[in-house]
Amino acid sequence: VSNCELVNERKTIVTKEHFEKLLEELNKQTLIAIDTETTSVNPHTAQMLSIGVVEFWRYGDKLSPAKCIDEKFFATPYEVPADASRVNGLTRSKLNELSGGLSLEQSKSLIESYLYSGYNLIGYNINKYDLPVINSNVMNIGWERPNFGRVIDVFELAKRRWGRELPNKKLGTVFKRVLAETGITEKQVKNAFRLYSKNANVQAHNAAWDAYMTYFIYKYLVS
Repeated sequence: VSNCELVNERKTIVTKEHFEKLLEELNKQTLIAIDTETTSVNPHTAQMLSIGVVEFWRYGDKLSPAKCIDEKFFATPYEVPADASRVNGLTRSKLNELSGGLSLEQSKSLIESYLYSGYNLIGYNINKYDLPVINSNVMNIGWERPNFGRVIDVFELAKRRWGRELPNKKLGTVFKRVLAETGITEKQVKNAFRLYSKNANVQAHNAAWDAYMTYFIYKYLVS
């Protein structure tokens, strides 16, 4: 059970439609889109400052809307390097405020459902960056290696779809390409983000927003 949803309910099957709905519930797969904000572009030395998560479900070929958007921040005793702070807007004092003074090591109960529930995982350039960052950070403080299901790199899906048509492979560039092809505006996407978000800070390089853009791209590419 995730931080987003706690279900403890006994269900009674009374109709065929109810049975089919229950069967769909049992067959649904939980997926999470994930993104991190860190202190470095080197995934092996980067300290994780926050983790953004978008939870959704897959029923066969259908994807649900995002059901929960969350971001957890982690206090640090060190100053955030200036280069990283310019990109993500995070400082030591801001992290202490947003995290309630809790470090990553003190936040296990807040994020363990995302890391150890065997969820299928999607991310943007996740295999080369976010996954190594998460693994090294949690194992360095003595936690077990995270238990994820299938890992899907949306960066690779985008390359397969558009290749050299993209001027660069940045997340924001691919996001704008999807907006252009769908006719959906960025304002509409941000409104949907705010609807389910526990974090009102919508900006580039906010982990929750980047995770939501990744989810939005993935949903378009597999639809």
